[in-house]
Amino acid sequence: MPIASTTVMNLVDTMASTLGQAMQLARTRLASTGSPILRLMIQRDHEVTESELLRRELEILRTGRENMPPQKRPDY
Repeated sequence: MPIASTTVMNLVDTMASTLGQAMQLARTRLASTGSPILRLMIQRDHEVTESELLRRELEILRTGRENMPPQKRPDY
């Protein structure tokens, strides 16, 4: 991979990590608010995010299993 491409990828990774941390901090602050409606919205957002991550993980695992030769696939 060329140096410029590696630098750009490192920059993008750093920016994504920073944005993720900022979102987590905002969620934490909102979750500790006194408003029950805001707490419910944060809880819903958390559940939707977890659901999406699990869906993506399952998609990755299924794709990996489908790409295996049939004789090497686990029996479950």
